[in-house]
Amino acid sequence: MAWVERQKSLLWASQLRALLHEIRRLCPRGQPLAAEVWSAVSYIFNNRRRMDYARYRQEGYPVGSGSTESACKVVVQGRMKQAGMRWSREGAQAMLALRSVLLSERWDAVWLSLIPVPKPT
Repeated sequence: MAWVERQKSLLWASQLRALLHEIRRLCPRGQPLAAEVWSAVSYIFNNRRRMDYARYRQEGYPVGSGSTESACKVVVQGRMKQAGMRWSREGAQAMLALRSVLLSERWDAVWLSLIPVPKPT
């Protein structure tokens, strides 16, 4: 458990190179990485530009999926999963687009942008 906590500290400090080095040290040299280790290393490497958690936290951005999951619950489930409702894919996408605009308090701006402006003659 102490090892995991150290790796979490590296991740939160945006020390991804050190984190990858520590993960790689778990495996004997010359041996292929276990599938789970390869998956973790690949994920970290491929997403490294999005994993600058130290900077994101310093700038006040949320880090984690909690706010996204909460927003999905409010926006999607609150409207789309009521009793007896059935949605086509197109209908659900249209409803969620409208609900997102409404809940983000952008209704007036979006509505006005949809009204055609007559061209001067």
